[in-house]
Amino acid sequence: MKLYAGNRIKSSFKIRKAKETDFKEFSKIDKEVWHKNYVGILDFYDGTERLPSVSWDKENYAKGKLSILVAETQQKILGYIVTSKKNNTVWIHDILVRKKYQNKGIGSALIKHACKSNKVLLTVNEGNKKAIIFFKKLGFKPLLRDVLMSKN
Repeated sequence: MKLYAGNRIKSSFKIRKAKETDFKEFSKIDKEVWHKNYVGILDFYDGTERLPSVSWDKENYAKGKLSILVAETQQKILGYIVTSKKNNTVWIHDILVRKKYQNKGIGSALIKHACKSNKVLLTVNEGNKKAIIFFKKLGFKPLLRDVLMSKN
């Protein structure tokens, strides 16, 4: 466990592996951050259901398919990152930081801690401008443009 002095945050925070008991808090953070970010960006999304859900993360974490790291201070979870790794490539599935703690170095610390010196891949919706700016500041570059398709 590493202790970080957060940028512009009054106290330091630590990054640790997730525990089974953290998932209830992940659901709250998910609802606070993910839902609000994607209503209006995804025209098919009305804010009532999360894609993919925290339950998917929990199930795959239990199976050892995902790694989840938590940033916390004084027993309060500030954010978390969900990754998987194959060979030397880390795939970031989710990174969520509570609104109140965004722009304080927590997301950057989670990414640096989770990804170390590996190649890193992630997807971000082109309408999520805030996330795109964040990832570009960390040195990520667009590789390709995906098209989301559906059929009724």
